[in-house]
Amino acid sequence: MKQYDRAIADFNVVVRVRPHDADARNYRGGAYSAIGKYDQAVTDFSEAIRLNPKHLKAYFNRGNAYTQLGQDGLAIADYGAVIRVNSDAEAAYNRGTLYFHKSEYERAINDFDIAIRSKKDFARAYVAGGVSRFILGLYPEAVGNF
Repeated sequence: MKQYDRAIADFNVVVRVRPHDADARNYRGGAYSAIGKYDQAVTDFSEAIRLNPKHLKAYFNRGNAYTQLGQDGLAIADYGAVIRVNSDAEAAYNRGTLYFHKSEYERAINDFDIAIRSKKDFARAYVAGGVSRFILGLYPEAVGNF
C-alpha cells in the first residue's frame, strides 16, 4: 500500500506541474484503483479523458473502476469506446462478462467472440463463450468453444 501512496504523492506533483498531462491523471487513477479508491480513480480517469478524448487506456481503466463500483452501465459504455476503436480483447472480455452477469447472453457471446478474434489464445473468452452458448441451449456451438 505504501508504494501506491508514494506513487499518488509523486503523481500529485506531476499534476500540479503539468495540469494538462492526461497520462499523469491516468497513472494516478491506476494507483487509486490499486488501493481500492475507485471514486478517486474515476475522477482521474475522467479528467484524463477530458484532456485527451482518444486516451483508450483511460477509458479501459475507468471501465474497470466503474465495474468495481457496481456501475455496470457506465463500465459497458467505456469498454465499448475502446472496442469501437481497436477491438481490444480485454475490453471485449470485460464487457462480455458484464453482459453475462446481466443474462444478456447473445451480447456476451458477441463480445467473447471479439475477444477471441483479437487474441486467439484467450482461454477465458473461449470458456465464457462456451458457457454462454450452453445456457442458450446452443450445445454444438458450446462444445466448439471448449
